Amino acid sequence: LRAREVSILKRMGALQASTVSIVQAGILLPPMISFLAVIGSGNTLLPSAAFTALSLYYGFWLPFIMLGAGMNNLGKAVSAFERLRVL
Repeated sequence: LRAREVSILKRMGALQASTVSIVQAGILLPPMISFLAVIGSGNTLLPSAAFTALSLYYGFWLPFIMLGAGMNNLGKAVSAFERLRVL
């Protein structure tokens, strides 16, 4: 049972690490591309538009960070219930 629990925890830890890494690596890419597209099209990027867009973007990606943490906790809960079932 302990080997199975460790296996589940390792998989969930790897999943959480990869999720967080991907999200953190991609945090700046979409705003940078968007801002470069606005500037490249000849429009003026005002601070009010830039900060509004950034606050909206960060509001959207936060749940994805929480998803990774939730999946890790799910793995811990499954292994705890499995341990209780065996007792």
